Amino acid sequence: MPGRRIVDLAVEADPFDRVVRRIAGGENRFWVGGLMGSSKTLLAAVLSKRFPHVWVVVAPGLSDAEHIYDVMVTYLGEESVQLFSEWETLPYERRSPLATITRSRLITLSRLTQGEPIVVVTTPKAMMQRTLSRRLLADATMRIELGGVMSTRGFARGMVDMGYRRSKMVEDYGEFSIRGGIMDVLPFGYDDPLRLDLEGDVVASIRQFEVYSQRSVRELDSVAILPRREVALLSEGSGELAQRLRKAYPTDSEDRDYLLNGLEERFYFEGVEQYIPAIHPDAETLVDHLPADAGVIMIREDEIWDRAEQTSLEAAKIYMEKHKQAPLCEPGSLLVPFDRLVARLGGRPLVAMGFIRSRALEALPRIDIESRRQESFGSDLEALRKHLSDLSDLHRVFIMCDNRGQAARLTELLGDAATDVALELGSLERGFSMYGAGLVVYTDHDIFDRYRRRRRRKFRGGAPISSFEALEEGDYVVHINHGIGRYVGMTRVEADGRSIDCVVVEYADSGRLYVPADEIDRLQKYVGKEERTPRLNKLGGVAWQKTKARAKQAVAELARELLELYAARKGGPGTAFPEDTGWQQELEASFIYEETEDQLSATEDIKRDMESPKPMDRLICGDVGFGKTEVAMRAAFKAVMSGKQVAVLVPTTILAQQHLITFRDRFAEYPVDVDVLSRFRTTKEQGEILKRLAAGKIDILIGTHRLVQKDVRFKDLGLLVIDEEQQFGVVHKEAIQKLRKTVDVLTMTATPIPRTLHMSIMGARDMSI
Repeated sequence: MPGRRIVDLAVEADPFDRVVRRIAGGENRFWVGGLMGSSKTLLAAVLSKRFPHVWVVVAPGLSDAEHIYDVMVTYLGEESVQLFSEWETLPYERRSPLATITRSRLITLSRLTQGEPIVVVTTPKAMMQRTLSRRLLADATMRIELGGVMSTRGFARGMVDMGYRRSKMVEDYGEFSIRGGIMDVLPFGYDDPLRLDLEGDVVASIRQFEVYSQRSVRELDSVAILPRREVALLSEGSGELAQRLRKAYPTDSEDRDYLLNGLEERFYFEGVEQYIPAIHPDAETLVDHLPADAGVIMIREDEIWDRAEQTSLEAAKIYMEKHKQAPLCEPGSLLVPFDRLVARLGGRPLVAMGFIRSRALEALPRIDIESRRQESFGSDLEALRKHLSDLSDLHRVFIMCDNRGQAARLTELLGDAATDVALELGSLERGFSMYGAGLVVYTDHDIFDRYRRRRRRKFRGGAPISSFEALEEGDYVVHINHGIGRYVGMTRVEADGRSIDCVVVEYADSGRLYVPADEIDRLQKYVGKEERTPRLNKLGGVAWQKTKARAKQAVAELARELLELYAARKGGPGTAFPEDTGWQQELEASFIYEETEDQLSATEDIKRDMESPKPMDRLICGDVGFGKTEVAMRAAFKAVMSGKQVAVLVPTTILAQQHLITFRDRFAEYPVDVDVLSRFRTTKEQGEILKRLAAGKIDILIGTHRLVQKDVRFKDLGLLVIDEEQQFGVVHKEAIQKLRKTVDVLTMTATPIPRTLHMSIMGARDMSI
């Protein structure tokens, strides 16, 4: 596991061993100074290895906690670390916390209940927020074993009591479905949904399955289904709970009425967590869930106390603003003061560290460990090589890289200097030197001045939903057989002795079509120009049939043209670009952000295509802000380094100007000529650009629809990049490809149009997501 070699060395190192010996000797509360960079979290990892019980690592804020969580995962492995997040909602706000936050909190509490020796990373605010007590969490957790007795009715009742939503198909956390004796559910703590098969009232099998394929991936002997919210209403029913609350809070108030109305209408409603003390007087905090031998580590403890005080003041301010409405919960009941939580730790180990000692812990004995924070090399690899050669053989040197691509580039860029360095994969906040431990640790951020972004965790994808669900009364729809009509609502129709739910579509001359709900796949939402109101068809008329015939003919002609084009591209030879140059590696290593795994994967796909003699035709699909432009610039640079020109086609003049600035800034240190062709340029300037382009003096030309006009001639075009392809018409997109049937094409979009997506799925175009 990446990072564990550093931990293994640190466990035996004298600076950390001094801390370990004190704890082992019974002196388990002290303040540690002098730790720089990620050496603070390294001490936490060492303590976890030497004393394998629960440790809680507290960071000032959520962003700090997320970064520390990533570092601890690097040191110890993902299975040993758990993030206990904080609600992002304000006190008394009628909005529930994000499901991902509730998930992290409940999974943490469950793992603590099971006695797992994990490292919990959290914040003072998260610790101050109340949650389910240990008793209620156990009562609200449904445990199912193979061979156990259960009924579908009891399962459904239990799921609703725990806040789960019933759906036709399970595709997201907190959903369940029942089909005969088969029950599906996706609870927190599982990556894939669970499927329970009943034979009578006996659980015959428990399996996990994939959402898309519905295929089983593993069999289980037992499962524990956690509640969906941090409130347990259980089977006592909303009526009994509402009666109890009326007795406890007899005075009418806005909060009381909201809570009681919510309980009477449905079990779970928005913001129910904010009333935990009113619903559960025995609500507890994270500290109450800790075992007796758990230890606490505070990183930047002076900031932790400041953040805790700020959280209490904010809650008190909100309470005073709502005081006239007599809120059910006082600030102290929603948020337990942080000093009280620290007092509850009792004799548990407490290790605090930071730059300045707070007054709250100034009486603790102090241990100083000498370390230094790594300075940035500003991409000066020569200075780095010299520094590495000056290090004594007594020190172990590590360079932590966020991904394999960066490690491979660094190995080549360092040359012989890499032989005495251990390049490891892992995410560290900042490098450090600890000569007393014989450790020197760098990160690629230290070397290249890269901004560190938190690595996004992969999430399980769900199944697609029908666009019909987005219909509103008055929307225009298209029936496959009857044409354009107007959606006017739903109604129940009696036919053949049974009641059928039908979609009602109104046509010209007040004709109405009743579409059974099980045939809604015959309807589509009308898509056309927003400024034009579509003309309704007549039921039984011939206009729609003529429209379909014309459309079929046009599609056939377009398909024939595209087939000829793509057949020529697939069959004809293209440009086989050479492998990466040294400049290519330097350019990619100088990227100031941390690449995502998808960015690296897409880059490798593109390079593989470009180095193949077959013309590339790849679609890059990704949301706004996920780095598609950086991937395209690396492809463009590779083409230019091979002596080819690049065309970048964009839909708007503003975007063309933005790309000009981005490309020029990215390639500023290399002999790459980038220009733009748009209406921002005068006729004279456009003429000069076209002359230079034809002469091969422009390497990369960025432009709008102007690029596809007949007077635009490249000397040696090797790559075409189409940005936001969904905003171009088919004619525009294919016109420039016809000019160069062997050109490599890279298309980027956040929302692929159906034709492009279909061509990618069927193999006519390649796709990277």
